Amino acid sequence: MSSVPRRPLVFGHRGAAGTCPENTHAGFQQAFAERADGIELDVRCCASGEAVVIHDETVDRTSDGTGRIAHLSLSDLRGFDFGRGTGFGRETIPTLEEVFARLPADKLINVEIKNDDLHSHGEERAVAQLVARFGLHGRCLVSSFNPLVLWRLQQADARLSLAYLYRPQSRWYLRHLPVTWWLRLRALHPHHRLVTAHGVAQAHRRGLQVNTWTVNDEADLERVVACGVDGIVTDYPARVVAWLDARMERLTAA
Repeated sequence: MSSVPRRPLVFGHRGAAGTCPENTHAGFQQAFAERADGIELDVRCCASGEAVVIHDETVDRTSDGTGRIAHLSLSDLRGFDFGRGTGFGRETIPTLEEVFARLPADKLINVEIKNDDLHSHGEERAVAQLVARFGLHGRCLVSSFNPLVLWRLQQADARLSLAYLYRPQSRWYLRHLPVTWWLRLRALHPHHRLVTAHGVAQAHRRGLQVNTWTVNDEADLERVVACGVDGIVTDYPARVVAWLDARMERLTAA
């Protein structure tokens, strides 16, 4: 009788972005309540230097305020509501420090650094210091689309677990494994449309995990699981966890 394959990990994308305000404490707590193994979030440094949790360069889309993160202090950002119109009440922007402090002891976290520039905006050092301070080297993946960010992270702290993000729109030379040979990676994070069984097997031979994003449809979920991915990032953790549980039950009973 063949062995039952290991169940992929489930990460709540920006918390539980399909049902909650993204990158907020409410969203993170919802993802945990829905039995996600961990959460994925985005980090930028604001004008006063803190690592804050937000995806965009500006607050315009996700809050009732306006302005660029790089030009706003944490005090400025605290004045905006990031839960507007969602039914979740007022939500202030989280700092990464606050999220780490609230992270349950049995949960994982994937911190994505948002920076497309050649130079650093301070996120690498801030994230490295916080991971060390909270003792999260074994439970935190730090990812980026920018290989230079990952290189700076490994210079800051060789103990960090790093993951390389790529998508269909990435330049061709950033969508292939050779770009990662000079980085000490723990994982690859391809968009789900780029996941193939051959690519997953190739990564596994190199000792790399493959975590894919953002998987919300059942057909995509079935395909990437069949390819052997190690982790799935989704806007709907409850939906994916239920599907994976049902699949494991079927395989165990077979």
